[in-house]
Amino acid sequence: MLVPQYLKEKNFSAYYKLVTLAVLFISLLPELLAVGSVIILFLVYLVDNFVHSRTVRMGKTGIAITLYTLLCLASITWARIKIDAAYCGFVWLCSLAVYLIIFNHTDTKEKVENIVLCLVGSAAANSFVGIVQMSFMAVGKPDVVPSPLYEKLDLRFAEFTNYPIFNEFTYDRVSGCFSNPLALSAFLVIAFPLAVFSCYYSPTKKRRVFSILSALLIFFGLLFTFLRGTVVAVVLSLMMLSFAGRKPAKLMSALAALSSLAMLIVIFSRRGITANQDISTNYRIELWKTCVHGIFANPFGVGAGSENVRRLLFADGQYFESAHNLIIEVALELGIIGILIFAVALIIVLQHLWRIYHCGGWYKRYAVAFTASLIGFFAMSMFEHTLCYPKEIIYFVIILGCIEATDKIARRNIRYTRG
Repeated sequence: MLVPQYLKEKNFSAYYKLVTLAVLFISLLPELLAVGSVIILFLVYLVDNFVHSRTVRMGKTGIAITLYTLLCLASITWARIKIDAAYCGFVWLCSLAVYLIIFNHTDTKEKVENIVLCLVGSAAANSFVGIVQMSFMAVGKPDVVPSPLYEKLDLRFAEFTNYPIFNEFTYDRVSGCFSNPLALSAFLVIAFPLAVFSCYYSPTKKRRVFSILSALLIFFGLLFTFLRGTVVAVVLSLMMLSFAGRKPAKLMSALAALSSLAMLIVIFSRRGITANQDISTNYRIELWKTCVHGIFANPFGVGAGSENVRRLLFADGQYFESAHNLIIEVALELGIIGILIFAVALIIVLQHLWRIYHCGGWYKRYAVAFTASLIGFFAMSMFEHTLCYPKEIIYFVIILGCIEATDKIARRNIRYTRG
């Protein structure tokens, strides 16, 4: 109902329309098909640029992503599990392609709004799948709509390629179309504040209604992942949204309080309140100590990819798939250089947000919305490795591309107005 409205408009190029549809549908595909779709999208992008004699431009964020990607690929030389380092580098290479597409093709405020709306719709669709999964779990038939949805396909791929796919086959939590509940919740945490923001600031009534429905679906999707880190993420992101304008400020604060209360009640009733009922609570501090020792022992990292980290942890008797903290994971995988590149990338993104915010009006509101999205994401990243799977990385980079594209639009329009 909403997407065809701008698909019919002639002022948007055919390729841009294809990009928005990719943002909408990629998260609904299996991990490998999602990566393959990105490759095809980028090849079409190169052909489209060649036909129209356009140059490919890259901003500072793109340079940081490029350096991080090159470091992932370089780590193949010292990684114990070389195929994992190669796969991780390849996924980041695909994410660089996504950044280039978003940054170069998003050159108006309307295009930013459309991409945000498609991202929100994609998260709502995944949440709907998650709600269906939870419905079958509730009646004792979790195999009817499995969680994760593509578990059999991923297992066949793992057997065929001898490459481990870390699916978490859960029968009490939902994964939607992602590989595990963590991957789904990381995506929904990025999208949820944008959905709530769009409820107030979308330009048309139809889009606002769509955003309200999407926000409700995403909330229940987050709830049914039963991850306590999402509570902190939701509270902080909604509180941040109160700075988007005076009108919804009090409502955002109340919504944050009620949302967190509801999530805490449901999650603790499902997973237990005491530490003895949750192994991850008991052992996370010990896990981080082991990771810190591993960082000092491997100043250049153990190699990109969670499999390399997992081998190190298993050797120390810590039976976890990752460091359960994004910053520690990056430092453990890629060492001092990796964490420096990651820090520089974040500083660049903050600079973009700062400039956009001070442009006022529409730009200020979207700066707050994107900041809320990133605050929720990094709040959750304190407890989990949130850039582990391809679709997580792709959608994270889509947000970064939108932020830098918005800064580019703001600087161009302000310069034009002053001229």
